[in-house]
Amino acid sequence: IHPLLPGRANSLAAADISVAPQRKLKMADVEGQVRGFMGRHPDVLRVDPASLRLDPARSQSVGNGRVWFLELQQFYKGVPVEGANVFFRINNGNLVQFGADRVGDVKVQMVPRSDGPRRFREMLAALGLTRAQLSEILDAGTLKIYPTLTSDETPGQAFRGAKGAGYSHTLVWEFVFRRQND
Repeated sequence: IHPLLPGRANSLAAADISVAPQRKLKMADVEGQVRGFMGRHPDVLRVDPASLRLDPARSQSVGNGRVWFLELQQFYKGVPVEGANVFFRINNGNLVQFGADRVGDVKVQMVPRSDGPRRFREMLAALGLTRAQLSEILDAGTLKIYPTLTSDETPGQAFRGAKGAGYSHTLVWEFVFRRQND
């Protein structure tokens, strides 16, 4: 348990975190405190805080600001790393849980983002489909990075490699569409 925000479970005051005493904490305030924590303890999560962006869909406050759930997604050169995030749980001002999931040192060769339309046509051809067979295109192409097992690993096997080397990364285009009558 680590005091992070003013709360009933610690003696921190709003002034301790540079917030006006009468103002309710906002997500940006809490994110700032979490980023400060990461900056003070860089070896704990082993991720550059600058590579993380707040995930507003997965971050929230409940109980009138007594409990906070924050998730920050990892990005590499502006491209999201799918499923790679760090999370923080704060209860009554104290950091009670934090961790990382699928975060690693990303080493991928970047490709031009303008390849999306060409890749979409190639994907349709590989599936034996034409645009006329599609009823709706929900995502015509989003560049993403997927964490994958390293070449010498199999699912379910305990990792025995060097710290921070548990994932390889694959650069992919993600497309979402619906076929007619399907």
